[in-house]
Amino acid sequence: MSQVTCLPPDDFKDQAAIDQLRCPIGKGVFNDPIYDECGHIFCNGCFTTAYKNKGNCPISDKKISGKTNPAPEIADKVSSLFVACKNSGNCNWAGEMRNREKHLQTECQYRKVKCTIENCEMEINFVDKANHEERCEWRVKDCQFCKEAFKANDIQMEEHHNSNCTEIEIDCEKRCIVKYKRKHKE
Repeated sequence: MSQVTCLPPDDFKDQAAIDQLRCPIGKGVFNDPIYDECGHIFCNGCFTTAYKNKGNCPISDKKISGKTNPAPEIADKVSSLFVACKNSGNCNWAGEMRNREKHLQTECQYRKVKCTIENCEMEINFVDKANHEERCEWRVKDCQFCKEAFKANDIQMEEHHNSNCTEIEIDCEKRCIVKYKRKHKE
């Protein structure tokens, strides 16, 4: 099975406008369109895959060398079509295809970003980043009992509280109702 590189037709607002801009191989909208030696237009990736498999023009089945030329007028038509944001379930942006990548990389509040706190591997929506990082279990903070004497993330903090925080109150080992700070254990 050949790997297609077309743009998904469902991304485009005006379905009638894309009828003349579909790749005959992948059936999607042209992505990086090229002309082959016969003058047929394909997505560059679709043509490359099809040509490697057969060595012929995918339409006429004529033996060709595989040389291609860009189709900038077709690329410009595709770029000017209106699309929705890929995060359209949340984001209501719509604009020309040529502007979507910039929107997705720098403007979309629902683009996925990685938490910037060391050791956290979580990916969250940009709009939720500040809230996540404020509550992230990997965020280093002061111990609430010994304040600035110990700094750690939530995972290390729990171990600190359970074993060696000197300011935390612990139950008396003799099971009386008295609580005392760990530093006063002796």
